[in-house]
Amino acid sequence: MKILAIYLFAINVAAFVTMAVDKHRAQTRQGRGAGGRPRPATADMAELARVGVVQAMSLTHKWDDSLAQKVREEEEKVDKYEDALGTYLVKLSSREMSHADSQSVNTLLHTISDFERISDHSVNVLSSAEEIHAKS
Repeated sequence: MKILAIYLFAINVAAFVTMAVDKHRAQTRQGRGAGGRPRPATADMAELARVGVVQAMSLTHKWDDSLAQKVREEEEKVDKYEDALGTYLVKLSSREMSHADSQSVNTLLHTISDFERISDHSVNVLSSAEEIHAKS
């Protein structure tokens, strides 16, 4: 039963990440507002989070030590992205800007937080996969 719950959770996270990445890519192509420069880095962050979830899901079926390590490394990269982008966006938000630009920066701050949380979930799925592997 735990395996089914983990798998269903991971599928939902993967679907959410895919939708979020697609939405973010559409906004990036539009090049909107003051948050324009960090958008490509945010898209990279989103892709790392998406790939991490998919890879962690695959580990619930077939364990691979090197892939598990890769998931952990990708999560660390996402953490670094969040730190760097968050710092930049907070500094940017302290400047004078239009209401639309301020909203764009605020949206990006929330977005990078969401992507970091998704990446954390990939490590949670990895931990469950590791537990499944240890018991089999």
